[in-house]
Amino acid sequence: MMYVEKFVVSLKVDGKFLRDNESTVRIPFGTEYGIYLKNLESRDSVVKVSIDGKDVLGGKEIIIRSGSFLELEGFLEDMNVKNKFKFIELTKEIEDFRGYMSEDSLIKVEVRYQKPKPTVQEFVGHWIYTYPNRSTWSEITYSSNTSVSNDTSEIHYLGGHGMSSGNATIKSVAMAGIPTSDIGITVKGQETNQNFGNGYIGDLELTPHVIILRLSGYKENKTEVKQYVTTKEKIKCLTCGKENSTEFKFCPKCGTFIG
Repeated sequence: MMYVEKFVVSLKVDGKFLRDNESTVRIPFGTEYGIYLKNLESRDSVVKVSIDGKDVLGGKEIIIRSGSFLELEGFLEDMNVKNKFKFIELTKEIEDFRGYMSEDSLIKVEVRYQKPKPTVQEFVGHWIYTYPNRSTWSEITYSSNTSVSNDTSEIHYLGGHGMSSGNATIKSVAMAGIPTSDIGITVKGQETNQNFGNGYIGDLELTPHVIILRLSGYKENKTEVKQYVTTKEKIKCLTCGKENSTEFKFCPKCGTFIG
């Protein structure tokens, strides 16, 4: 799971969370997956999602309420997800036809939080109301009918106004030295039915927080991944043989790095 500024992004397959190693998630080619989004902030948030450099929400944004979560199953078209995300190998034939993009294999999630609510201070018997700086957003928003446990998820349009980019907080992974055979792309998988509706969110902060995950169909030794690894599986230390929880970066017994 990736965690930035109280927002969690993780991949799920067959209802299980996948383990990432330094922002890289290794899964077999041909796997269908979902993107788990959870807001741990006290404020509501809006999320943009792109894969392989392309927006997968059809120009929309998802509202993730404070303390809620959503598993995005696939590509959003209009107000429905009709096809799941499927990770496949970028073969020479595919590359010759569509080309190779620098953002292939990358999942990018941009998060912006709602602006802080007005604060109230008592001073000499009078109430003084202070407000953060406000922008002139004109918003049309849509809420979700999606049922994922008890979460509330929604779609948010920006009403045609341009966004100021600001300085993003970026969590990414270096791409240097990655062979072409390591690269895959996400395409439309089997049919599904995930529905969204309309809703509302207030003024948003302009500066986004960005989380990036990289998908790989190969292991560190360049052998093809045959089975995905979940967060509940133990990692065996190659030095002392101790099985450790995936939350550890170093073996607590001998100190060896275990990822």
